[in-house]
Amino acid sequence: MTGDAGVMVVRVWVACSTLAMVYLPSLFVRRIYSERNTGAAPIVPLLSLLVNSHVWMMYGYMCKTWFPSFPVFLTGDIAALCYLFIYWRFSSERRRVGRIIGAVFAVLALPSVYVIVGGLGYTGQPRAEVGETEGYICDVAVVTLHLVMLKNLVKVLRTRSAASLNLRTLVVGTVNTFGWFTA
Repeated sequence: MTGDAGVMVVRVWVACSTLAMVYLPSLFVRRIYSERNTGAAPIVPLLSLLVNSHVWMMYGYMCKTWFPSFPVFLTGDIAALCYLFIYWRFSSERRRVGRIIGAVFAVLALPSVYVIVGGLGYTGQPRAEVGETEGYICDVAVVTLHLVMLKNLVKVLRTRSAASLNLRTLVVGTVNTFGWFTA
């Protein structure tokens, strides 16, 4: 594989692995829907999916990375909103969950408004510079996401029990991360 064919193979790999990451929460959201109760299911993975997908979708738009970034993360954005609606709908603490989701929306409004205003030229920055700044915002989102995962690993090491690890998430996350490093 050389040149364009190799790049396209990596892009398809990244698109497929990212879509698999978007799909993973559906397994426990389906359980929430069928049981009509969130139980002990955490909201953090769903919020992480929304934040990560949204900032990377905006980055894909600003940098004109039409494949794989924009469509894959747009799909992630839509899926995360659906997952969060189902979580909120069947939560016994709707008010608290609604506040948490609202706070995340408020935080996401900041980079969204920046990208829209910057993309229209009102910040006085060229599109590439707005895209670069959005890239830094994406980096913060990714580091935060990985810190949440690291917290789970520390829990595993402390309790010496791998019961809280989700093997599918680890495998798909590793494949996805290697893909993005290669891209």
